[in-house]
Amino acid sequence: MHDLLTAPSRVSHLDESNVRLFVTEIGAVEHSRVIEKLKCPVDGCSKDLSLAATALQHSAHHFLHTRQKLPFIEICPFCFGPSTECPPFLVKGKSGGLQPRIPCLKYAPAANRALQATCISFSAASMEKSSTTSPSTNRPIVCPECHPNLADARHMRPAFTNSRKKLPESVSAVWTYNMEEHWRRLHASTAMPSGLSAALERTESEVGALAHF
Repeated sequence: MHDLLTAPSRVSHLDESNVRLFVTEIGAVEHSRVIEKLKCPVDGCSKDLSLAATALQHSAHHFLHTRQKLPFIEICPFCFGPSTECPPFLVKGKSGGLQPRIPCLKYAPAANRALQATCISFSAASMEKSSTTSPSTNRPIVCPECHPNLADARHMRPAFTNSRKKLPESVSAVWTYNMEEHWRRLHASTAMPSGLSAALERTESEVGALAHF
């Protein structure tokens, strides 16, 4: 897959599977795969989700406004399948920050966690902020209970020290929209850190912007 630092602003070509690709920056999504005639799988909805960037925002719409129609409690925001089948993870970026990678086979048929370039990639910083074109703040973050020393310092318990400088090749992550259910499922006996709770809050503007996205 092309490096956006050296590639033209818009590139189109076929991969080994003859799937048409667009490598461009669309909102927070750096590498966005195009799938022909891919529609929203939610009953009664026919939104065109050919672009991965569109799927990310549209799944947020369903999560916030028609959650009862979603097929799984914890979903992959691209293919709408169970999140366990497209587990997000974070890798150490060139600038030292953690950057999300998503091995969703619907948009990246050749995705392999061992080969980071084959996965859908994001700019973590831009995903954290809601914007007009990308209102959803759904993003992969490290669960501070599953990985207490690798989570964002803002999400951790005061007793733990962040050791991201010793980050392994990759660390498992959880979508923020899925985190509350993840916590209930795995950490119900433990109170969620206040910093993590704050990170999961969605503003009225975000919810409103996604009402008809």
